[in-house]
Amino acid sequence: MKFIHTIGESGRTCKNTLNLLKYKFLMGWLALNFTDLGNVYWDNKETLEDKLIVNYLNVSNINADDMYILYDAASDERKQKSKIYKRKIDADICICSESLLKYTIKEITGKSLIKKDISIAYEYNEFGKPYLKSNNLFFNISHSSEWIAVVCDLAEVGIDIERIRPAEPRMICRLFSDEEIGYINSGLCSERHRRFTKLWTIKESYVKYIGTGLLTSLKSFRVDVSNKRIIDLCDTDNYDVIKYSKETVPNYYMSVCGKNE
Repeated sequence: MKFIHTIGESGRTCKNTLNLLKYKFLMGWLALNFTDLGNVYWDNKETLEDKLIVNYLNVSNINADDMYILYDAASDERKQKSKIYKRKIDADICICSESLLKYTIKEITGKSLIKKDISIAYEYNEFGKPYLKSNNLFFNISHSSEWIAVVCDLAEVGIDIERIRPAEPRMICRLFSDEEIGYINSGLCSERHRRFTKLWTIKESYVKYIGTGLLTSLKSFRVDVSNKRIIDLCDTDNYDVIKYSKETVPNYYMSVCGKNE
């Protein structure tokens, strides 16, 4: 596969896939068109200790040439995992999730992945939550339809992105507390759908943050939207925080939960 591709302000040109791959890795671009990449930053970005980064992208914006490069650069584990999917979009999401994770690690640490100073090798807790092997950096990944979202922090963290969907009464009663149901129902029809999805993403990001997934009942804790807190109903003095929750792109809600305010 031969093509010419010019990157960035330097005007340097790479005439084959291997050179393009190496150059873009060195630059931290990872062959993605970052005009299609949304970046969200909050907390104090001046010091690494206070830095939490979320990046999100639309997989459908990545062309075939770049997907080939990202696949070639993926870990063996990701390559094998991508093969189990029947739909191409699911395999692409599998590969792009790791690529976006690499880019986010590059942002938060400033280290170049090509130098092998950050290993994309995974280990898992007893509930299946992935971690970076031999690394003190925490991450979490979520996807919905063609969107992928990645969060990195120096403490445990969880993220969820979902397409806004109708608030189903039976699901609301089964999964939400009376206070949460009141919050959902106090909005107008279209707003109820947004509030339902907002609470759903917060709850999902919370159980991913604590590392148990849906083995933790979504009704065992309450979302305090106004104070940006997650309250354990068995211990109301114990709470975690909602780092971030908003409609990031049209018709999609994204939420992040963690420990440190």
